[in-house]
Amino acid sequence: MSQINVDNIKNRLGSGAPSFPNGIDVSSGVTTFTNGLNVGTGASVFSPGTNELALGTNSAERVRVGAAGSVGIGTDNPGASLDVVSNSSAEIARLRGRSADNIGTLYFQNNAGSTNYAYIQSRSTYLDIATETTNPIIFTTNQSERMRLLSGGGLTFNGDTAAANALDDYEEGTFTPNVAGTATYTYQEGIYTKIGNQVFCNCRIRINSIGSGFNTYFIGLPFTPAQGTILNAAAAAAYYENSSTSLTWVGGQVNTTIDKVLIVGQTSASSNIVNGVNFFGNNTDLILSFNYKTNA
Repeated sequence: MSQINVDNIKNRLGSGAPSFPNGIDVSSGVTTFTNGLNVGTGASVFSPGTNELALGTNSAERVRVGAAGSVGIGTDNPGASLDVVSNSSAEIARLRGRSADNIGTLYFQNNAGSTNYAYIQSRSTYLDIATETTNPIIFTTNQSERMRLLSGGGLTFNGDTAAANALDDYEEGTFTPNVAGTATYTYQEGIYTKIGNQVFCNCRIRINSIGSGFNTYFIGLPFTPAQGTILNAAAAAAYYENSSTSLTWVGGQVNTTIDKVLIVGQTSASSNIVNGVNFFGNNTDLILSFNYKTNA
């Protein structure tokens, strides 16, 4: 049982004993202020309804604890365990990190508080949104799933949950196409974009002196092609000149057996396409685009 023990009541605003025009009842160790309790200037604690508690400042209610235990800040009718309403500022809440390193974490747990399901953690260098179970993170708009981050990595889209369909990599970079041997180059440039297991490449290779370099293909791909001849990918030439063999058409093939781009071509409009045509020599210039599958 709680009680309030009062040895002396003093009227600090004037002489004589204080008065309680709204009534005060002290029974069984409990003090009841009929119409609330004013604290200091403009602050109050009162009960606006049955089994409800409210806090006020500046003669206005600020916090309401409903009969079911819901807490409302800025509202007298909380619709959730914590219901915060901003009636003026667009800034509703601030969560500040600890003083040592400014890290702040918001955890989501089971009802017993024994298991962490997920958290949002703010650091000075990044924001971490994480699950601590094998559950995915799902992004939804208009009540429909749009994107899912799988627990094992990879993104799926529009309700697809299959790991085999997940986009699990994106990368951009450069590579150096070459014909090996003692060849020297005027240009030797390559760029790639890797999306999932598909590699998209553009390159230019202009030979200065072929030396002992390869004549029929070049190497130096950014990723090892997936093995199997059925996966060989075609390459398209945007420009070429000074080929060792006089050709009417030039292309390429990503050869998955030895990780190279094999030059293919026709010596006349009516001739068959030759795989591994003798192409590179002194001053040969080639601009080529191609894509292929990789297991990397």
